Amino acid sequence: HIGSDESWGAFANLRQFPWHVHAFFVTAGFSLAIVMPSLISRKRSFIWARIKAMYPLYALALVFALINLLPHCQPSTFSPAFHWNSQPEDMGRMFCEGTPLLQESWAANLLATITIYLTGLSATPLWGASWFMGFYLWFTSMYFQCLLIFPSIYNQLYKVRKKTKPLILLSLLGVSLNVLILLGFWYSYAEDAIGYGFFDQSTGEKLIPSAQQMDAADTDNAVLLGFYLFSPFWMVYFVVGMCVAFLFDAVRPYNQARAYLWGYVADAITLLVVAVSTAHILQGYIPHGSAVSQASLDTFFLRPEAANNFADPGIVNRIWDEVASRLFAPITLLWLFALSTGQGLTAKILRSNPISQSLAPATYACFLFHQVVGQWYYAITRNGEWWNWWSYRKDFYWFSPQPVPVEWYEYFYLVGLVVIFGKLVQPCEPLIRRGFQSMSMLLAGNKVQSEHSSDTLSEVLKIVERTTGMEANPDLSLEECGLASLGAVQFVSALRAEFSSKAVKIELSVSDIISAADIRAIASIVDAARMQAQHHVTQVVSMS
Repeated sequence: HIGSDESWGAFANLRQFPWHVHAFFVTAGFSLAIVMPSLISRKRSFIWARIKAMYPLYALALVFALINLLPHCQPSTFSPAFHWNSQPEDMGRMFCEGTPLLQESWAANLLATITIYLTGLSATPLWGASWFMGFYLWFTSMYFQCLLIFPSIYNQLYKVRKKTKPLILLSLLGVSLNVLILLGFWYSYAEDAIGYGFFDQSTGEKLIPSAQQMDAADTDNAVLLGFYLFSPFWMVYFVVGMCVAFLFDAVRPYNQARAYLWGYVADAITLLVVAVSTAHILQGYIPHGSAVSQASLDTFFLRPEAANNFADPGIVNRIWDEVASRLFAPITLLWLFALSTGQGLTAKILRSNPISQSLAPATYACFLFHQVVGQWYYAITRNGEWWNWWSYRKDFYWFSPQPVPVEWYEYFYLVGLVVIFGKLVQPCEPLIRRGFQSMSMLLAGNKVQSEHSSDTLSEVLKIVERTTGMEANPDLSLEECGLASLGAVQFVSALRAEFSSKAVKIELSVSDIISAADIRAIASIVDAARMQAQHHVTQVVSMS
């Protein structure tokens, strides 16, 4: 997302191999399923707890994205002439157009965009009714929808827990379905799509399309983008990741006598990905883009004929990028399975302190804010010019524009700024979370109870159940309850709200709660905090 193709040269070919995209959903399904110890009895609570854990920073990202949208998209700069493809006069203009479903009204598009992003529906099914305010936030939309299906799928998989053969079959079924979806769509539709690549295949010169060709290209654009943003096709990776997590639990490869062999598997796949990436770079840089007068007829040797040069339709090339990288799903699953044993050099590097302790906690914030930080950086270093969706949109209608067009060496500055901003914004999360919690309590008409059962452990277990949607027992750790990371902060907030009253406010440390051995230990921490708070109140009263 950072750095122009021209500045990166042949390294820009790595954009033809977006292997990380499906890997995100595979890892999401695996990591959610691997820490769940029992059936999820309260599905809505489970879903809502995880969405609430992610939502505060997501909401803040939306605020920044909206602020960044308005400088170039106002009623005075709005054009009702909608285009599915980019126009020659786009660059340098301060303007915006409508969306496929709302072409003529600036106000309707703004209201729809805010509503759709707030509800997490910016991918399926409402991408055609909103501006792409957050270029990359479709990930969040997809993940929210994956969460909706997680409890039901998890409970079904729990029925075959520890049964290796059914879990292997389910995993194979998932990767087979993935191949069927990808190759079925490619050969039945995508490779023959017209798109906007109107070039002479023998000379590379640009041709003037007819009205019928443009209509057909618009239809192809809508179908291909709809395929990409169709959440069930991404859910396949999420569900297969869950299956592999159950398989990992059944096999327990880290307990095997030759567990070290899994380290060789993980490292071999790491080298394979590096080799494939290197092969993409070695294809060489072929000039392209708006500055080139005609399309190059040079070909890329790693790609099929329908998508191997820049005279082919750009959107067909883009879809092939995704099809090819998503066909790596079986290798991705094996890599994740092997890495989770902790064996090998790759796992050793990933768990090193600079990565696991410093960078990893900021990854969610980096994802959410790298667009807005990129826009600020570009405006500051380019005399106020905005990197925005319309002036830098791709040749075809897509959720993301061209990458922020900085020089290759600025990539490292910008990444550093994104990480720093991610670290700085994280302390704001508890404040935003408390605001959301107060608002939800106000809307629900709930009041914090001032009296509690004397059995603190029972109350804590009830909070765990409300927060996670699953039954818990005192011997489970916070991670085993699925409350690690973001969920722990929400859990501590729930404890404070439950055990505080108007007269007595208890103080709980998130770090203390996370480091507790199990739920029983957490109940002891809460009891100690309640006694300390009560003692403080008694002292104040006696002094007065």
